[in-house]
Amino acid sequence: MYYIELIDKHEGISVSEISKALDLKKSTISIAVNQLIDQEIVTKIQSNTDKRFYFLKLTEKGKNIMKMHKQVHQNTIKKIMNILNPEEIENFIKIVDKITILNG
Repeated sequence: MYYIELIDKHEGISVSEISKALDLKKSTISIAVNQLIDQEIVTKIQSNTDKRFYFLKLTEKGKNIMKMHKQVHQNTIKKIMNILNPEEIENFIKIVDKITILNG
């Protein structure tokens, strides 16, 4: 799911850029991306200027998966906010912000 989120957030990203962003081998990323292509979740678009280079983009199926994924996140956050008191909500937001910064 993380690859799909990354491609959604950075449409046109390359396998090499994902590899650098996640500090993983390009071959590892290629295997995962090829599986997503086989499942028709991601498509590769060849560069007009360098035929060796491909950009990655979500297909309609991939966009629908991301839409559902985002909805699940929103529903989860709503549930969390409904059970926490104001002080707990403030602490929760601080923790999420801290995690977001660390994963920046």
